[in-house]
Amino acid sequence: MALQIQAQKLKAFTSAEDMAGKKMIARKSGNIHVTGNGFKKRHVWMRICEFVAASRGPSVMAKAAFESRHYSQAAIIRKTRAAKQLEEKSGQQLSKTEFDDLVWNSNGVQKRTMREDFIRFNGDHYSAAGGATLRNQAAHGLSRTAHAFHGLCEMNAAPTGMTSNVIRDIAITKPGEQSTSNKVFMLGSLGFIGAATTELVGWLKDRIPESLTILGKKAGSELGGVIMAFAAISAAMGAIGSIFGWCSQATVGKQKFSDKQISRLNSDLNITLQKLVFRLKSVNNDPEIIKMMGAAMKGRRFLLKKVRGDALNQDGIPKILLNALNTIDRSATDTENMNKLVDMAGEYMQVPNKPEKGNCSLWSRYAYSRAVKVKEREFVAMLGLVEHADIAAASNSVKDLRKIFEDKQVPRFHTWLLKKCIPVAQFMDKAIYTNMAPTFRKWTSPAYLEAQKTRNHDPLLAHKRAYTGEYMVKHRHQYGPITRCLITLAEGMRLFNMNIVLASNANLSRAYNNFLYAGNELVGTSPASRTICNSTGRFFGGSSLALIFGLGVPALEAHTGTKASTEVNVGTSKELTLSAKNIGYLMCIVAAPTLLFQGLAQISARLEGWKGNIHETFSENDKQIRW
Repeated sequence: MALQIQAQKLKAFTSAEDMAGKKMIARKSGNIHVTGNGFKKRHVWMRICEFVAASRGPSVMAKAAFESRHYSQAAIIRKTRAAKQLEEKSGQQLSKTEFDDLVWNSNGVQKRTMREDFIRFNGDHYSAAGGATLRNQAAHGLSRTAHAFHGLCEMNAAPTGMTSNVIRDIAITKPGEQSTSNKVFMLGSLGFIGAATTELVGWLKDRIPESLTILGKKAGSELGGVIMAFAAISAAMGAIGSIFGWCSQATVGKQKFSDKQISRLNSDLNITLQKLVFRLKSVNNDPEIIKMMGAAMKGRRFLLKKVRGDALNQDGIPKILLNALNTIDRSATDTENMNKLVDMAGEYMQVPNKPEKGNCSLWSRYAYSRAVKVKEREFVAMLGLVEHADIAAASNSVKDLRKIFEDKQVPRFHTWLLKKCIPVAQFMDKAIYTNMAPTFRKWTSPAYLEAQKTRNHDPLLAHKRAYTGEYMVKHRHQYGPITRCLITLAEGMRLFNMNIVLASNANLSRAYNNFLYAGNELVGTSPASRTICNSTGRFFGGSSLALIFGLGVPALEAHTGTKASTEVNVGTSKELTLSAKNIGYLMCIVAAPTLLFQGLAQISARLEGWKGNIHETFSENDKQIRW
């Protein structure tokens, strides 16, 4: 079936998606949206906060879902151009069977659709209804099983953080991470988990019989084992997820695509190309916007740039981006421009001197495959500017068990619990003349929940949120200098507490994940699988943390003469050593000034005043970019 390029009748982007895409490109290039169509360089502090607070599992899965489709689209365009060149050379049009064998059923396209990332998040392609073989249906099932184990891995990776979030969301309506109510709950929960329980046990230790003291020492040892066990279980789930992912890769096989599979791939490509045409038309050949898009395409990794070397012009702008901009004809229709882009990209991704089968060296095949991957990666980097989780959310299939549990099940349980409290509230209203039952009914009504969403997002109601913690963090420019300083201190401490101290497992896993991904991209002949790299990174991260708490901490405490992990004596030792319990203290210590500075910021805001619901402005030193 020949490739059919046809624009949809619907608009490529809504106005909200258009602005979200521009903000995403600005963020990736180190800029920020100011107001209207204005952008400027982003402050270093904001970049640090974004890096520290970056989501781990969910963002990796969303990138894998989008990139997997983009790589298959790049291969389709590349092989389609090769088929057209063959037609031009022979002077004869290919039959449907010949075209299918050269494009859809070719090694180039099949290898991209057989990658673990594509298998996992494109269930329609690997379903029985779509025409997938039993072998490939099994491969998809194995991949989804790997995703389920990834969710279990996430649940055990940070049990304290997850428990704290769940208890918070059951007790109160799920607050924003930057809100004052979250900071209050954070101090209370961490104070209880990290300090109060340990102090209570320490106080009881001298007031109980010797037999129970021995039992307490055993309990202390078991506590250290439990803490180590969570990291070990997380590592085990990551390892099992990786194994199922590898089994999925071993099971999947080449097949002749059905008409439904081809139609679906063709339709996805048309949607992406139309979005790309829309985005390229919006540039208006502005050199500053082109630089911003080029910087966003290159990526931010130090060792690995998505576009690099001879793929850049003398100004550091990707050549494929300039070629695409030069291809766009503003007087032409979207369909005509999409066809021109397909021809341009197909020609750009051609790699000459393809080794002949059976008559080439292993190195020549390796070098050719590497060159093809690099060319496709450049095109995929450009498609990443129009299809991204910041513009339109990825499908629900990318969500893991922890995300589903925290974002869906816990809020539902919160509402259900309030409804169950209504009969008790009615009795209390009659007994002591309160008014709780009507309040609970209001809190659980769909109309109230919808009104809360409107209140939290409507700019006309900003005055009602002006002195709330979350609004203040997101709109610091609307407050005075003292207030802005206090907001920065409070938010910086919160980020350090929740994303550095608490997320030790996640940070270790993140480092391993990036190392595995970069290594595969640097030396591999196929794009690295983000899903497998993430699962394997979780295994190494959890294993490292288990070794730290199981071997490193006891060795350190033995050297200093304390035994905080084997005896319940935290708070009585003269030396403060690194242990899981001391981390609880540290989090509680950091949480207290976090809440203090947040409260001072809200007081200062009332003293200095709120400037109103205004947009951020440019200073004299800011370089303005208009888009």
